[in-house]
Amino acid sequence: MLKKLFIAGAVVLLFTSCEKNTKCGERICDASFAYVSVQFVNANSEHIAVKNFTSVNKRTGDTLIKGKEKMFTDSIYVVADDSHVRKLSENGDEIKVSATDSATNVTKTAVFKVSGGECECHISKISGPDKITFN
Repeated sequence: MLKKLFIAGAVVLLFTSCEKNTKCGERICDASFAYVSVQFVNANSEHIAVKNFTSVNKRTGDTLIKGKEKMFTDSIYVVADDSHVRKLSENGDEIKVSATDSATNVTKTAVFKVSGGECECHISKISGPDKITFN
């Protein structure tokens, strides 16, 4: 009985995850939520607090994230997430990330390449650092 219930639930999830788009055809997307994040650390690899965080799509000039609107801690920020999937190109866009060390007022930038697209279910990190180090 439990096995039948599990199979029925999986079938319902599968069919509710299909997205119909005339350009893209029928797509099967799961319910996960993808994101790309970056961690800010000092020379000793210790987490540090930053301010003035921004994540900007260089192709469009759109600010994806600004300030503390999408952060996990004072030192870990979201660069882009699935809410931006339609704003990103299939081949990937360069996302310029900038933040200032709260203690020293030194600003660092890094460039990430993140793909998405009208027919994609999730964003995907192509390149970019996992950590940005302030000396």
